[in-house]
Amino acid sequence: MLRLPSKRRSRFVLGFFIGGAFLPVMLILVGSVVEPKLSWSPEGYLGIILTFLTWLLWPTWVLMMDAEHASQIAFMLPLSVLVNGTWYGVVGLLIWQLRHRKG
Repeated sequence: MLRLPSKRRSRFVLGFFIGGAFLPVMLILVGSVVEPKLSWSPEGYLGIILTFLTWLLWPTWVLMMDAEHASQIAFMLPLSVLVNGTWYGVVGLLIWQLRHRKG
């Protein structure tokens, strides 16, 4: 029998999707503001931690690696936003399922 998703679950997953969709835009904006003020390169444990956080928070950053000009950024950012939002939606759904299977 086909079970329709509950409204609470839909809102929970939608919240994750929206958060994941806005995160790349926010990281690009914050990075462009903070970058000129930072003159250090992350090495050692700090580099490992930053790399791990980058892959965890923004797994679609690879799509933006070659985007140097405004036209390339304008093309790749919507794609990155959609894929990242979908990633966060899937993670939200997994969290929902794990939370309700335990309790």
